[in-house]
Amino acid sequence: MKIPTHLLRRNLGGAAFTLIELLVVIAIIGILASMLLPALASAKAKAKGTQCVSNFKQLQLGVTLYAGDYADSFPRNVNPPAPTYADSGAWMGATEFGSANPSPAYPNRDYPITNGTLYRYAEAPSLFRCPSQKAEVGASFSHGTYSVCMNGNLGDPGVTAPNVRKVDHLSSPAGVFVFVDMKWASHCDLIITPADTFWGKYPGARHANSGLFSFADGRVVMEKWQGSFLSQNEAGLTPSSPNHYGGAGDIPLMTAADANDLIKVKGWLR
Repeated sequence: MKIPTHLLRRNLGGAAFTLIELLVVIAIIGILASMLLPALASAKAKAKGTQCVSNFKQLQLGVTLYAGDYADSFPRNVNPPAPTYADSGAWMGATEFGSANPSPAYPNRDYPITNGTLYRYAEAPSLFRCPSQKAEVGASFSHGTYSVCMNGNLGDPGVTAPNVRKVDHLSSPAGVFVFVDMKWASHCDLIITPADTFWGKYPGARHANSGLFSFADGRVVMEKWQGSFLSQNEAGLTPSSPNHYGGAGDIPLMTAADANDLIKVKGWLR
């Protein structure tokens, strides 16, 4: 049946959007987007945190496998000296890519990881760096190779004496951390001693103000920081050092809760 032309025109005209209706639809879409985007961002951040935990589990498993092959010993934990800043016998085979102008220059960004002994047991450079780590404006070195550091009290020779060389020498493996995710890493340890009142280097606080630790018994823990100093430092909101080293100038910026965070981690040294 042929539709009369005047009826067709009337129907087409009635189906069209008015300007007001179009604006209402756009406004609704904008409201929905504003509601969904924070949820999506939160889900993305949670996924990265889950990935970071998975990375640490594989790194800690790597240490266990290494110990099984080397008479229950921890991987060698040493900060390689100049001019190469590299040591293929250490768990991390060199300092950060671009740090201190090593001679000869590192062949690629992953060289510090792939040159180390732990890489043989955790063969993916991505396992050694947090997916949420961002570039830091104003840093002295071109950081970003890795974000994980090893407890300076562990390994041979270790950094903080006296050190523990073998896993079975630990009286309480569940209470000693092996790896920590850092704001910035420069090869080695989380530089703190039992007497310290400020962070020598800053642990990461990228995952909802939480720090990531693995322990000698195989556990991996996302530890919620009670203070806000580390998260503010992560975001560049504190006037502390723009690099990875802390100093006495941080003490006035740290609240009692921040001090308690430091005390807690010092309790996991050995």
